[in-house]
Amino acid sequence: MPIKNRIYAIDTLRAAMMLLVVVIHSGLTYTIRNLGSIWPIKDPHNTNELFDVLVAFCHSCAMPVFFVVSGFLAAMLFIEKGPEKMILNRLKRIGLPFIAGMLILGPVVLIAVTCFNLTATHKAITFLALIEAFNTYPPENISTMHLWFLYFLSFFCIGSWGISLLCKNISPNTSLKINAGFAAILRLRSAPALFAVVTYLLFCVQRKGSINSYINFSLATWIFLQFACFFGFGWLLYHQKKHLDRFKKDDLLFAIMGTILFSIHFAIFRMQPDIEKTSGLYIFAALKALSIWFLVFGIIGLFLRFFNTYSPIARYISDASYWIYLVHLPVVMFFQVLLINFDLNAFIKFLIVISATFIVVLITYNFMVRNTFIGKFLNGKKYAPGLLNTNQAGAGRLSV
Repeated sequence: MPIKNRIYAIDTLRAAMMLLVVVIHSGLTYTIRNLGSIWPIKDPHNTNELFDVLVAFCHSCAMPVFFVVSGFLAAMLFIEKGPEKMILNRLKRIGLPFIAGMLILGPVVLIAVTCFNLTATHKAITFLALIEAFNTYPPENISTMHLWFLYFLSFFCIGSWGISLLCKNISPNTSLKINAGFAAILRLRSAPALFAVVTYLLFCVQRKGSINSYINFSLATWIFLQFACFFGFGWLLYHQKKHLDRFKKDDLLFAIMGTILFSIHFAIFRMQPDIEKTSGLYIFAALKALSIWFLVFGIIGLFLRFFNTYSPIARYISDASYWIYLVHLPVVMFFQVLLINFDLNAFIKFLIVISATFIVVLITYNFMVRNTFIGKFLNGKKYAPGLLNTNQAGAGRLSV
């Protein structure tokens, strides 16, 4: 029996963006560009520039949409469950998994990186070598890894909770005016370009022409504000959910426009890597801001058009996606280590890594997580293993 007013597309969209993170990390090792400490693993033999394109495009889609969906869900909890239950839910579903992930996955990722470096230099992987890596690892290099999203999201949830309570108790008219203004812009066909103005201005202040992940514990103000804008957009969007059909009007057009603008932006960067140090930055930043927002609108619209009905497969993947997001990184690195000294085409390595990773994380989810305390810890409820053991009654129980 279908659930009245359930927006299934949001479930599927959130899961899809989480799976794109696996694609990004599987491809980073085979990019030509050196990303330094952000991704210290680089295949010394097999790289291809198409992975630079793939990673950059997926990142332009995944993280902005990810934060939009998270803002939407946080607002849903705030309105439907109340402020106290909303903040407690976010603490349990975001804060605690972040802490657990740092304590458990942090050492595992360090081991994976050490094994990769030892293998790349044809050195033996020994227990003593791993102990030395831990002993010599600089404390200042400890990062949030791929969990930086949860780290940022914790601050966004607390901030939105506090601001919303303040507006509600002190100046209710302010909330009404903000929502009215947001709704007026949202209905315009030029809405993606108008929302891109804020992103563009933040790019200009940073003198950057792209949106980047940030894995340090110290918050970089302008990057933090960039992603806060997407979260805020999602928060306000929930209050205007009656206008969601607006995204379907130009979804394909916006997705194509975003892809074209991204392609131009990427081509300019490849031709002039130091463009951010020149006056060309302002055009470069405009292209990126526009491409991101056109992609955000286009992707949301396409998912609302094609994935807004219940599907047991989509439901199962949605349930599994949080586990996949949390644990995939060391699994990806493990398979990249195994393949490093094989002289295989970069695309073959990529396909092996991503296929093997999904197999491992889905098997572990089905038999070790779904019906255990871990599943309840992550998703708030245990489910029986197996694709057939999904039901619409629990659909949409989203963690992030």
